[in-house]
Amino acid sequence: MKQLQGLTAFIPAAGYGTRMGEICRNNQKCMLPIWEEKKPILHYIVQNLIQCGCTRFVIAVNHCKEQIMEYFQDGAQFGVEIVYVEGKFTCTYDTLMKAIDQLPNVFVYSHGDMIFRPEVYDKLAEKYNEHHVSVISVMPNTYPEMTHPRITLYGDTVKEIIFKGVELDKYPYMYLGGAIYNKSDFLDNFDGDCSGMVEKMLLQKFAKAESVKAVVYDREWRHFMNESDLQVVANETNWLKLK
Repeated sequence: MKQLQGLTAFIPAAGYGTRMGEICRNNQKCMLPIWEEKKPILHYIVQNLIQCGCTRFVIAVNHCKEQIMEYFQDGAQFGVEIVYVEGKFTCTYDTLMKAIDQLPNVFVYSHGDMIFRPEVYDKLAEKYNEHHVSVISVMPNTYPEMTHPRITLYGDTVKEIIFKGVELDKYPYMYLGGAIYNKSDFLDNFDGDCSGMVEKMLLQKFAKAESVKAVVYDREWRHFMNESDLQVVANETNWLKLK
């Protein structure tokens, strides 16, 4: 799997992990060890992206940043280049805009606290190479407790996105957290407001009648939001090793 050969991956990994409680007071959430190997969450995310061909990483850091920077350093031990953007960020949109100068025209986006199979990135790359527009990953909306934006599709095109409301269950898909974005989509639509999540860029594109594509993923995944998510992983096999 080398669909992302030579691409840069951007990973926001600067959050305080407040929903994790005391465990993240002195720990960066994405560096918490999981599975039998006891590797950090971010280790598996980076390895997935390397497996798919990413050779450069831009990682946004803040809370307990030294844990990330000491573990990954400049990326040489992983055979890639890693650069860090340090700062105080208010949300993922703010994080991305403050890192924008480090990003190339096309880049891979991956949350720092979500793991899914690397096939997601391959599907994103295939779709991007076909259409050359931003592509997001979505999954069936079968997790009502999740706070991710809900989405409807028309074929492989994103038709509608809603961030909150009482009718979330009526939307068939949910934003997963992996994407390939065109940098210009953010620069051309930036209105000076850095609040909100990265996905708000989709609304800005819709307002200009510009399309965004999507790929559907329905296999294993984990989003580490609270301590119970760690407990679930503690009792399961590392499914990244499974076919």
